[in-house]
Amino acid sequence: MQEFTRILIVSLPALIAQEVLRKFLLAQGLMAPLLYCGALAFLLHVPCCYALVKLDVLGIGAVRGGAVSLVLSYYLGDALVLAHTLCRGLHRKTFHGWTWEALQLSQVLLLPSPRRFDRF
Repeated sequence: MQEFTRILIVSLPALIAQEVLRKFLLAQGLMAPLLYCGALAFLLHVPCCYALVKLDVLGIGAVRGGAVSLVLSYYLGDALVLAHTLCRGLHRKTFHGWTWEALQLSQVLLLPSPRRFDRF
């Protein structure tokens, strides 16, 4: 079980990106892209999982193969949702690019500093 979890840790960036994409699309009222891309990722996950767990094509064992197939599925799902969003232009209404103001971290980095507590 520890080995499965260790391999699955690789998918954490994909899960974080999936949550960000999900909230971005749901805030616009768009549920269909998530549904279709999730269904397609699942349909592609089934043969991948069969090949990596049952057939053991990589020779890594069923437990490792299951974890690897989940990691691949998470990244594939993110890639599908991102490609769908960019190809259909779903981001154009709300995202107009990055500005220098958005990238200024000086105020954000000051928030957790200990000197902020002296004002209370």
